[in-house]
Amino acid sequence: AGGTWVVNEHTGLLESWRHDGVELLAHPIRPDFWRAPIDNDRGNGMPDRLGIWRDAGINWRAEKVTLEPHRDESGHQRCVLVRAEGPLFGDDTQYAVTYRFFGSGDVIVEGAMDPGKREWPDLPRFGMQMGVNGALDYITWFGKGPQETYSDRQDARVAQYDGSIESQFCVDYAEPGECGNKVDVRWVALTGACNVGLLAIGMPHLSVNTLPYTTADLEQAKHPYELTPSDFTTLNLDMRQMGVGGDDSWGAWPHSEYRIPAMAYSYRYRLRAFDRSKESPATLVARRPPAFD
Repeated sequence: AGGTWVVNEHTGLLESWRHDGVELLAHPIRPDFWRAPIDNDRGNGMPDRLGIWRDAGINWRAEKVTLEPHRDESGHQRCVLVRAEGPLFGDDTQYAVTYRFFGSGDVIVEGAMDPGKREWPDLPRFGMQMGVNGALDYITWFGKGPQETYSDRQDARVAQYDGSIESQFCVDYAEPGECGNKVDVRWVALTGACNVGLLAIGMPHLSVNTLPYTTADLEQAKHPYELTPSDFTTLNLDMRQMGVGGDDSWGAWPHSEYRIPAMAYSYRYRLRAFDRSKESPATLVARRPPAFD
């Protein structure tokens, strides 16, 4: 299907994905548990209380990477399965990512965490982040919108929306931070001037964020005008992100139902590159996903 993937045998990260000669990834797909603090986060001390998660995804490396063909009962190869697993903090807290590569061009990615016996603070988010080719500067999604939505900010309708990646950043906040998220996303597509697009499909839903800034950019700048757009897009494909709260801005946490306690989690999503001159995201989504269980 014109696709080539490279998983680093030492880190376990998917670090290259080429389709029809176009490199889609500027930075590897990696686990992500952090968000750039917002005003309410700073008011309730989130950066200190939950700070252990800031670099957990950046520092994660696999201790074991395995590759094996996955066959059905008849012995026919269904996909190539690559699994990478390792500790998050050098103890019994484990994270594993599994990739299933299909000849159709589909990749099903699964992230799973086991916190072990130690008690950890809540997670700001549970998901994955990647750097995407900056030429893909336009987003289309089927989910809630068009405004930003969070687990506790969902006054929006499910429909198909689109816009530039740049316009997903909210310039109205006095201090930069997490913004522009989308919840209950069935699928999201990134496209641009080239014909190749990137499609992510929830299994069943995702929480998605696309911005022309990295998390570190948002966290370090004190004012929006200090931000310089990256030459790549930062894309988060999450199971969930902690709610933004807002009962007050000087100590209140998001309500308990919108927090993410540290416990065992796993989620899946499907990736697919496509030629937008020949295929539309909606058509690809309508196709039955490849079977692998």
